[in-house]
Amino acid sequence: MRLMNLFIIFIASFSIVGCSTQLQTSIKHNVHLLEKQTLKQDGLTFITPTTITGMEEDKQYLALTFSHELQKLRPELKVSDLSTALGAINKSGYTENYAKMYVGYGTIGIFNKDMLKEVGAITKNRYLCQLKLSHFKSEAQGRLGLLGFSMFDTEKATLRLFVQIWDSYEGIIVWEAAQELTYAHDTSDEDPVTFERMIRLAAKDIAKVLP
Repeated sequence: MRLMNLFIIFIASFSIVGCSTQLQTSIKHNVHLLEKQTLKQDGLTFITPTTITGMEEDKQYLALTFSHELQKLRPELKVSDLSTALGAINKSGYTENYAKMYVGYGTIGIFNKDMLKEVGAITKNRYLCQLKLSHFKSEAQGRLGLLGFSMFDTEKATLRLFVQIWDSYEGIIVWEAAQELTYAHDTSDEDPVTFERMIRLAAKDIAKVLP
């Protein structure tokens, strides 16, 4: 009977804690010369992101997920995703120069003005959005053990993302944001906080502060 009572108390606690979800977000942004009207009229193209070591294969997934979420949240903006941009660049024969543009960027954090202007012309959008993933980690911590068994996990993920919008006509940064997200939830099943979920949460925050 005593064990039964303990079990009932445990299940009750399990039900209460099981609904727990925590989201912490911090975002800083600077508006240099970007206005809503010009962004709406002249369009925004996502170009290849940069990522931390070990996540190079996720660059296109990052840009695709982020751009599609932004399109959904800000339908008034003319947004082109990365695959559209890469297709146009390849079709125009500008692939080699596009690769060279990133070599210089990786060293000094600046895109060559002439190359940037050409990419803008090819993609038919004045503004180019470049994402930088500086951190992503997903982990699980066992909780609420009963008789030595872990029956409850806290799934947690953290993400740091930097967003820059370049004016391809002028070769300058017109808007930028630095964002850090921590998301955690309690679950009895294997339900990790995915990379996709974190990207969508990040895009939601960016959509709110973007002109």
